[in-house]
Amino acid sequence: MDIPTFIDLPNLVYLSFSRNALSGPIPPSIGTLTKLVVLDLSFNGLNGSIPTSIDVPNLVYLNFSRNALSGPIPSSIGALTKIMVLDLSFNGLNGSIPTSLGNCTKLNSTMPSTLRTLGNLMNLSILQTCPILTI
Repeated sequence: MDIPTFIDLPNLVYLSFSRNALSGPIPPSIGTLTKLVVLDLSFNGLNGSIPTSIDVPNLVYLNFSRNALSGPIPSSIGALTKIMVLDLSFNGLNGSIPTSLGNCTKLNSTMPSTLRTLGNLMNLSILQTCPILTI
């Protein structure tokens, strides 16, 4: 099932389609939801790239994790200056981390603050540490 096109929902503030077996691309019309505060599309089968039209000024929480998204992280993500949680993990994203992400100064420990100074970084993999096995 594809995500529906959003045209006439100007007052929507919370949208979660997490764990709904959705497929297909994220519709660019998601950018018309200008009052949106929470957007969670995690744990689906969404593919394609992250739309550049996601310029939602009040967005605080954005979770696109565990899909099949590909391509670069759009620099327009940096316009989300109120964003506190940004989770794009477990996708096939590639390319540079946009320097505009440095504008997202309210991010809560989802990205180390030092990454904001690594504008030329091309690849990054952050793995959870495993405890050392002692016998």
